[in-house]
Amino acid sequence: MEEFLQEWQIISKAWKLSLERNKLERLPGKFCAPDLLSVVLANNPIVSLPGSFLWSFAKLRVLDLCGAAFQNLREELGNLKDLVCLDLSYCVKLKNLPDTVGKLHVLKYLDVSGCESLKYLPSGVVGLTSLQVLCTKFCDDLTWAEHTPSGMARAESLAHAYPTIEALLEDICGLVALRELTIFKINDPGVELPHNISALTKLRVLHLELFEAKTLPAEMAYCFIHQELQLWSLSLEYLPRTFTCCGTFPALLKFEIAVCVSLVEFAKVDEGALPKLKTLHLVENHSLETLPLSLEVLTSLRNLILNDCEETLEDCCRRNCEKSSIWRRLNIRYL
Repeated sequence: MEEFLQEWQIISKAWKLSLERNKLERLPGKFCAPDLLSVVLANNPIVSLPGSFLWSFAKLRVLDLCGAAFQNLREELGNLKDLVCLDLSYCVKLKNLPDTVGKLHVLKYLDVSGCESLKYLPSGVVGLTSLQVLCTKFCDDLTWAEHTPSGMARAESLAHAYPTIEALLEDICGLVALRELTIFKINDPGVELPHNISALTKLRVLHLELFEAKTLPAEMAYCFIHQELQLWSLSLEYLPRTFTCCGTFPALLKFEIAVCVSLVEFAKVDEGALPKLKTLHLVENHSLETLPLSLEVLTSLRNLILNDCEETLEDCCRRNCEKSSIWRRLNIRYL
């Protein structure tokens, strides 16, 4: 479709409108569909979003504009009082969000990942106390309009990316209700976690997508007080020795090491390390050929999952089972 529906009256009673993957460049100024709850216009080359079009949706809860070609969003966006989900991902020409985004008091999901022209998040975003997910992947130059997002202290889940600005990660640790955090870095061989990450006492999952990182901070093993760690890094060759020393990761229940295609060694595990670990999940670690027999000292370990790993690693696990009765009691899955 190259033009929007001319006879829009036929959907005036609809709850959902999806015109995904068409060739729409312009939307009508006049439109009336007061009962719509969801509008999906993803992957259309939309060059403008008329304010009068936004006025048409009194009850809208989901607005998906992924991949649109407009540069600005109108202030009328703030009139969508019931909006829960706003997807602006890969709107590569989008330069700014209106401050009126702060009026979306029930907004829970905001995705601006891939908006490479977006330079800052307006002050209104800081006031989104219902926000649970904020995704900013591939936004290399993105900053906060305000230095500290203290108004978002109730946020529970934040998918979050600041590839170059470490100070902003320090600010994120002020979100004391945070339960899930993704730190996304690309083209950065060194990694420093914020010193105050232990302040996130309710954090359950920390997901590190590091890609170019060759090392991880050794002290992380002692300050990490959370239940789940997911690690992705294409360039990481070794885990720090501290990761498997006595007293490390005192609360960790699940450790997932995924797409670490350069990882060649899993270090010997000391007694007292990872005392609560129940699940070790390895995904697509194509250079890792062995696991130490000393994993048997992990008294809480119940599940070992090898997902798309090399046969040599699977063979190593089978040999360890022959040598150790503790290994034989593990639930080992080869996926």
